[in-house]
Amino acid sequence: MQNLSEIEVEGLSRLRIEDIYRISGLYPSLYFESDDDFNIKINEGIKKLWEIERFSNIQIYDIDNSSSSNKSKSIKIKLKELPVYGSISFYGNKKISTKQLIDIVNIQKGEILSDRIIFDLKNRIMEKYYEKHFHNIDVKSELVESNIEYIKNIDIFINEGKKIRVKELKIIGN
Repeated sequence: MQNLSEIEVEGLSRLRIEDIYRISGLYPSLYFESDDDFNIKINEGIKKLWEIERFSNIQIYDIDNSSSSNKSKSIKIKLKELPVYGSISFYGNKKISTKQLIDIVNIQKGEILSDRIIFDLKNRIMEKYYEKHFHNIDVKSELVESNIEYIKNIDIFINEGKKIRVKELKIIGN
């Protein structure tokens, strides 16, 4: 039987080390039967950390314990926390007001900004423009630093293009 003697955690800004222990199920003095059992527990810990959707990167390293006995292992958990939403600004929108766009994106202060959230936000904007027959729209986003380390503001750049209308419809061979 072996135990997990030490866990180093890097990259936390909002969560505490104890939160990582609780969420992952990995904590100092955790016992495991074999190297396979150790690997299973590490994989389960990684999976649990991904499930909470608060990180953009999770890496766990087995730290070499050549000077210590074979009965213990040490690991390092490297995390990159996702930023939190602060505010949003729109540039280039002429056909839809900023107030309407804020209602369309429907994002709340303090919400965690994952790539999926930003992708969905851009798609909702594009869908609204499609409804108004602007099919050549281009929407780009940029995360901007704020005065608090983990809070990011979003700048949305909209190129509306031209409205598309069907002038003539010909049916040939009917």
